[in-house]
Amino acid sequence: MSSHRFLDIMKLNSERVQKLCGFGSILPLISMVYPLLVLLVMVSLIFGALSISFSLSSEVLSAVKLSIISATSATSIAFLLGIPLAYTLARTPKSRLISVIETLIELPVAVPPLVSGLALLLLLTPLSPVGGVLTSAGVKILFTLKGAILAQLFIAAPFLIRGAQSSFGMVDTRLESVARVLGASPLKVFFIITLPIAQNGIFTATMLTWARCMGEFGATLMVAGAIPYRTETLPVGVFLNTSTGQLELAIGCALMLLLVSFSSMLAMRLFFSK
Repeated sequence: MSSHRFLDIMKLNSERVQKLCGFGSILPLISMVYPLLVLLVMVSLIFGALSISFSLSSEVLSAVKLSIISATSATSIAFLLGIPLAYTLARTPKSRLISVIETLIELPVAVPPLVSGLALLLLLTPLSPVGGVLTSAGVKILFTLKGAILAQLFIAAPFLIRGAQSSFGMVDTRLESVARVLGASPLKVFFIITLPIAQNGIFTATMLTWARCMGEFGATLMVAGAIPYRTETLPVGVFLNTSTGQLELAIGCALMLLLVSFSSMLAMRLFFSK
């Protein structure tokens, strides 16, 4: 290679490096666009509440209680049902059957919550086979808090399952194999080796699932209704009070939803980051 050709290549590489460095200088600015957008929207809600006035009535506090109970219950059920499923999917070789199962798991995320709520409503109505059996057994789900929990579970569980599956997939299977060779049972390997390694990803998935449950509206409204003090969660309260012209109650529900969600997620993140 001639010296001129070598110099041309070096010059071209130098220009490419300068372009990359130029992009790197604006990268921090680009990365802050979305966080600033979220901050702007939340601040506008707070200033709107201060300028209009809001109310923290007993109805709002009841909605806070019902939201926390239903979101925590749905997330706990999703955790108990989703972790074994996520581990099985992560350790099972890819096939058409696995692809179908993963598509079914992700379907509630793609389908609008109102459609999911309508499907659950048709499933649980006393005229359907499943609803008829539940009615005969004396189990009432529609327009109760159990209905809200079921709706939130159906909508939010995919976040936990797919997040946990990705975390399990990143665990080195050789560590599990070595533990089994040393005499550990599959259950012991899971709790001693696999789960501790994947715990950060599972925690993040669980936190996102809980947050999604707290904010669930469409399916919850269809299955549980909007009965004050019984099934009215915070998102439903925002809709219900806005539609009836009680803006101060709607803003109170919105502020409490923002406060509870932010403080809970921040507290969990700080606790687990130690």
